Amino acid sequence: MRLRDLRREGLIERMIDPKDERQVRYRLTAKGRDIVPILTAFIQYGIRHHADIVFEDEKPRDLERVFPGEQVFMLGRLERYAQPSRQK
Repeated sequence: MRLRDLRREGLIERMIDPKDERQVRYRLTAKGRDIVPILTAFIQYGIRHHADIVFEDEKPRDLERVFPGEQVFMLGRLERYAQPSRQK
């Protein structure tokens, strides 16, 4: 998918730097941020269940190890459901 396609779908917006009009930046829209947890689920599945394909050492990893400190952003409102279950 190209940037143009992501813009057309409303996932990102194009911003021109007011100080230098040659500089163009992109940022996620609210709709774009809503898709991040879905993509994160695919990543999480791959790093747990297909470590032999994803990592040279073939060892599964959890999301926090691969993306330290990014879980709140990556999981969004779904973060509380993604926590490992705690046995009492």
